[in-house]
Amino acid sequence: MPELLTCRGCFGPSSPTVYAPPQAQISVCSFCDDGSVPTWPASTWEVAFTPLVELYRPSEDVSFPPIHDQLAIDWPVFSADFDSDKRRALLTSIFPTGYPLLASEHVEAIRVGGRPHRRDAWDRLAREVSLRNRYFPNIDIDLDTLRRELAARTRTLSAGHQYFRARHSASKLAFSSGEMGPPPREQASGGRANPHGIPHLYLAKELETCIAEIRPTAPIYVYVARFKTLRNVTVLDLCNVSPIDPFVDSDSLDIEVVDIHRLVLGFANDLGKPVRRSTIGTEYLASQYICEFIKSIGIDGVMYRSAATSDGTNLVLFNSELVQASSMVTQHFVSGVKYEYDLP
Repeated sequence: MPELLTCRGCFGPSSPTVYAPPQAQISVCSFCDDGSVPTWPASTWEVAFTPLVELYRPSEDVSFPPIHDQLAIDWPVFSADFDSDKRRALLTSIFPTGYPLLASEHVEAIRVGGRPHRRDAWDRLAREVSLRNRYFPNIDIDLDTLRRELAARTRTLSAGHQYFRARHSASKLAFSSGEMGPPPREQASGGRANPHGIPHLYLAKELETCIAEIRPTAPIYVYVARFKTLRNVTVLDLCNVSPIDPFVDSDSLDIEVVDIHRLVLGFANDLGKPVRRSTIGTEYLASQYICEFIKSIGIDGVMYRSAATSDGTNLVLFNSELVQASSMVTQHFVSGVKYEYDLP
């Protein structure tokens, strides 16, 4: 029986075809059937996929899926268009001489120390600190792995970087530059990154973003101050949390990293959500918890995508003394607000 052929379309965002594949032949892919394209025999990818399948073992827990479906859950290695049967056929053809795990109906991740595989790490943390134990949460998170993941995503903002902060008022009387910083401790309500009573400084990279972030209701006056960093500032950059590519670091793969990555991705998504005042008391407890951890390991702040503008960037600093406000505060009159929505 001739060996089945694969193409780039068989794989997802993480694809072994990207990293120095052998010479392709122009043919019809056995799985995609989309005409003549560059193809490779499926067994070409056996070496690339072996470290992945070695992360799992047979399980007696019937709630776990087979290996081809578990890989699709944990890693973006298969085409999103492939169903379970096609994923199984592809994985089987990648191992032409067979692989014991392919015969198992259920598989589970091999974890150091018996720690369970947490596909919903962020949701579990959010439920724990919101509903069960706020200050001493019973969470199964490897803090050393989390620390390494966060440290790998830091960047340095040099002195002189400019950011904006806005406040709104019904009056034409402008705020002074000294009033454009964070609120005093006794007035600091809980936010997406700060607990109640611990003020942080929320800034935006763009003028449009900083105005949109305070969600002014027209007509109203908005006052904006420019802030500049006084020294190098180390921040956690969550603007682009890309999927883990198992074919890049195949020698150091660890299922723990997958769970921590999911937690960081959930943190980035929640941090960028619009603040809803009706639920501010509990909605951001999980992101506050992680921000306190970030602060404890010496990182100065967090940079994340804004939900208020399409390409906006926000920055929250744990210490407002890292920046200085300009002496001039500009006034802007918001005459209207535009809403974007999807049609049914």
